[in-house]
Amino acid sequence: MKKLLSLLFMAFIPIVMMAYDVEVNGIYYNLNTSANTASVTSENSSDYNSYSGDVVIPETIAYNGVTYQVTSIEDYAFYLCSDLTSISIPNNVVSIGECAFDGCTSLPVEDNIMYAGPYLVGPVDREQTTYTIKAGTKYIGTGAFSGCTNMTSINIPETVISIGKFAFQGCYNLPVENNIIYAGPYLVEAVDKSQTTYTIKEGTKYIGQQSFTGCDNLASIIIPSSVTRIEDYAFENCHSLSSVTISEGVKEIDYGAFYCCCSLTSINIPSSVTRIEYAAFMKLGLTSITVASENTIYDSRNNCNAIIETSSNTLIAGCGNTVIPESVTSIGVSAFQDCTNLTSITIPKNVTKIGYLAISIDPWIVPSCFTTVVCEATIPPMCEENSPFSDVSNVTLYVPAASIDAYKAADFWKDFGTITTLSTIVTANSYTREYGDENPSFEWTEVGLPLDGTPTISCSATKTSAPDNYDIVITRGTETNTDVTYVNGTLTVTKAPLTITANNYTIKEGDALPAFDAVFTGLKNGESESVVNPAITCTATDSNTPGTYDINVTATSDNYDITIVKGTLTILPTDVTITITSAGMATYCSPYDLDFSNVTGLKAYTITGYDRASQKVYAMRVYDVPAGTGLYLVGNQGDYTVNVGSSSSYYINMLVGTLAETWIEPTDGEYTNFRLTGTSPTNASFKALTQGRNFSANRAYLQIPTAVYNGTANAVGIIFDDEADGIENISMEDAGTDWFTLDGRKLNGKPTTKGIYVVNGRKVVIK
Repeated sequence: MKKLLSLLFMAFIPIVMMAYDVEVNGIYYNLNTSANTASVTSENSSDYNSYSGDVVIPETIAYNGVTYQVTSIEDYAFYLCSDLTSISIPNNVVSIGECAFDGCTSLPVEDNIMYAGPYLVGPVDREQTTYTIKAGTKYIGTGAFSGCTNMTSINIPETVISIGKFAFQGCYNLPVENNIIYAGPYLVEAVDKSQTTYTIKEGTKYIGQQSFTGCDNLASIIIPSSVTRIEDYAFENCHSLSSVTISEGVKEIDYGAFYCCCSLTSINIPSSVTRIEYAAFMKLGLTSITVASENTIYDSRNNCNAIIETSSNTLIAGCGNTVIPESVTSIGVSAFQDCTNLTSITIPKNVTKIGYLAISIDPWIVPSCFTTVVCEATIPPMCEENSPFSDVSNVTLYVPAASIDAYKAADFWKDFGTITTLSTIVTANSYTREYGDENPSFEWTEVGLPLDGTPTISCSATKTSAPDNYDIVITRGTETNTDVTYVNGTLTVTKAPLTITANNYTIKEGDALPAFDAVFTGLKNGESESVVNPAITCTATDSNTPGTYDINVTATSDNYDITIVKGTLTILPTDVTITITSAGMATYCSPYDLDFSNVTGLKAYTITGYDRASQKVYAMRVYDVPAGTGLYLVGNQGDYTVNVGSSSSYYINMLVGTLAETWIEPTDGEYTNFRLTGTSPTNASFKALTQGRNFSANRAYLQIPTAVYNGTANAVGIIFDDEADGIENISMEDAGTDWFTLDGRKLNGKPTTKGIYVVNGRKVVIK
């Protein structure tokens, strides 16, 4: 957050002249006669010291026979009223302006904080570390805690409904969550400006001024529904920001909130938004603005990519392809400022007022792109303050014939390089489509006087036309008016996307190489794959060397934008060699499916359960083993040849295989990890890891759920089951008393449902 602004803010003395409509019982008001509401203001702008003593603001005032409800206190209303000792504010006051009570040094102080009724002016001592705001406070003033650099916490009651701008600027010792500083529900600032994403916590109500300014890497942000206001320049200069989600619940978007977020092309305004300050979306590349249809204040009517304030028919923000509705009567400040795709604009006949820099593009951003303005109004619209346009010396202005002299004499309008008569310009719209698609329904845009007939529009391109630019030709057709200019459009035919995916193959060592093939996705016009001249090759020239090899595709075409997805040829060995050392046992894991059924002298086991009572695991002998299965092997010392097969089995297994060298910690999430230890199968056990350990490739380690293992043993023994399937058919009456599920969970007594269980170290089926 820029510290300079806080200094400017604290030193700022307004020079705007203030006036009032009526004075009642010593209090000055401005009146809204259409809504019958009144706002408290200052007497004048010369010294601001309009009030002293105890002031009681009434709920209503009467003037000229009309009753007005007092609903607000304006900016600077009580500014520098140093003799103001207390103020009573009615509940129907819903807003208090900036700096309303700044300089009111005689107001009551509680717990080192100065209050004007329900309005918190600020702390008396800014050196404190903690502050507690009293219950019942409704408003925290502008800059109230600005510069409280020692503040580490603040208690904000639920009664607070509004926090002013700059309220916590410079409070850098407040709590940080996910690299964001918070003051209760107020988001102060993002700490690390280099992040690409931030998570704004639920419950946040205010996104503070300049809180994300300069977060150049920020690509997307989701503003939760708890947020009610996005303050001035909150996301200023977030140049990479391309996705913004403004959730339902946001009410206010302040000045320049998304200023210069040049990657942001679309914005959605929810129905909850009731105030958007001008320039909130200045210097953006917006092409789409959508306002929720339920919004009663703003809309983007008639597919108009703009934000229109419905109560005043003022367009306050727009895009380059905006068609301004006829109902619009004014264009707000900076409405189209720096809309980088704006080349021309038509101002409808009902517009009477245009704000400062409303239709302007910085030539440093997009030089020489803005060429045409059409103004249908017979009387030149009034231009507020300075010019609504940037340099228009090279821009042509089209106006009604009867008004051309008035425009040439009017301030700001006379600055256009060329001012000429508005007749009718009919321009064929331009389109883009892919090769092989049907042409769109061609339409045109007309500017100026209405047509009496229908133009003719055509294009020579067909579905089979090669990618290129084709004229969309528009001619007079049945139009009877001869004072019409026809401008052709362009149909751009682009290459169609085509994805070629090579198929995957698996063969055995020594087998013949397959005939490689691929899948073609995206061919148009019923064309076959031959139109792209495909060639499919493999980096393997024969099948003598096991391994994985790329299957590559090459293809060329003027009509397709081709994406190649490589395939893989896997050559499996016919067998693998497993070495058993003098210990007579090992853990193992193979990248291939294995078949142990014809191996003599070597047994392979999976671990199927754990009995905490006996502190042993159950080892089940297996023969058909899928790739990647962790195994416990028992055999005499020597080398064993095991066939590589094609397994169709699946095991619930507590051994975890390591195909590559892997570092294993003692615990992994909810599991405790064990390694095989012992000098022979008869004294073998799995020992719990006490520190991280490196497991080499093609090994395995044991995992037991920590809640089951519960640290009851340093090592666990092994119960072997050498049966082919390990399952016995017995009745409950013939079984033992300690029953376990296959995952090692001990039951409270005998099972009550049919299934497979472990009892006395054996798996049994209960029917």
